Amino acid sequence: MREPAEIDSDDDGPVIARAAAIDVAKATGMVCARVPHAGKPDRKVTKVWEVDATTAAIIELAGHLTGLGIERVVLEATGDYWRCWHYLLSAAELECWLVNARDVKNVPGRPKSDPLTELRREVPPVRDGWESVWLRSLTMIIGGDAPRDLSWLAVPLRGSLEATGELFEPYRLVDAGGVVVVPASVYFRELAACGRPAATHRSYGMAMLRWWRFIWAVECPWGEATRVEARDFCSWIQLAGKPVRPHWRYPEGGAPGTVTARTAAGAPNPVTGKPSAGRGYATATVVHCESVLRRFL
Repeated sequence: MREPAEIDSDDDGPVIARAAAIDVAKATGMVCARVPHAGKPDRKVTKVWEVDATTAAIIELAGHLTGLGIERVVLEATGDYWRCWHYLLSAAELECWLVNARDVKNVPGRPKSDPLTELRREVPPVRDGWESVWLRSLTMIIGGDAPRDLSWLAVPLRGSLEATGELFEPYRLVDAGGVVVVPASVYFRELAACGRPAATHRSYGMAMLRWWRFIWAVECPWGEATRVEARDFCSWIQLAGKPVRPHWRYPEGGAPGTVTARTAAGAPNPVTGKPSAGRGYATATVVHCESVLRRFL
């Protein structure tokens, strides 16, 4: 482990005696630990050092933080890079809080260009918070999250899944402006590398389109989505009705079988004779969306 640098700190405020924060990146994490000064009881010492994002390095970090008596570790939710840190530190019985990156700004003592900075000042402090004004997050995974009323959530039909005719990327996901959704394209290329057929690309692409429409509706950027959004998506899709698209022969509506198919679950379709799934998504579709989302995230 790299030798940490020590910074004396005399700022006031409600604090936890021993706490740490980690600015998570792809290959490394910048660790900031705050502990009491050894020779000055009224002062704090901030130790900052970089740790590699490997299992061995994080386990070593866990032992070091435990030795410092750290009471709480705060992780910035950056993509999915936080997962290994959270799981390994939690396994070492360290209390881990995951906060949303958009709520983090200007932590005292950190470089101004560092994205791990203080939280919005309007968030009220919480009892026993270490610099609680910057540890609070409205979308924290551990310690509670803001409730979301899914029964009234309207998810517009934004974006689409487009056929490209290409061998290694037969479909692509685009937003409402026609811009390609890059994370989805990367995922599709991985499917192609595994030899998945175009039908699988389309099936997975429709599940991804539902997910992206949901996070657009809740105004959550892709890079800031957490397991809270994934949980709410899986709950929402069980409540949501399938989007009604006009039939090409009946642009004004009134296509045969439409009313029956969308209102009476299990009733036979007057055209095909197949039982209808009703207004909502079929159970197989719900399970498929969850499986695709788990693999993607």
